[in-house]
Amino acid sequence: MGQLIKYLGLLFTFIVLSFTLQAQTVRNVKATQEGQKIVITYELSCAQPVEINLFLSEDNGKTWNSLKMGLSGDAGLNIKQGSKVIIWDVL
Repeated sequence: MGQLIKYLGLLFTFIVLSFTLQAQTVRNVKATQEGQKIVITYELSCAQPVEINLFLSEDNGKTWNSLKMGLSGDAGLNIKQGSKVIIWDVL
């Protein structure tokens, strides 16, 4: 569990937006560990719904793996603007 804290800094760079013709921004990204879960909060500004994906690197950014399992909240397709929360149930 202690190693998860090591990767919290990397989580800030994991949010990848699908590219549309409209501009989108992600602000105020924060990640905290709550028990065996990582809670990621962020603010999304976009004109149209976007796709939000999370990726994890365990080798300082040389390779990235998509996080699909254990995610709930505001990740995936058709995410609209506003204050958002993603919960990653690590185990």
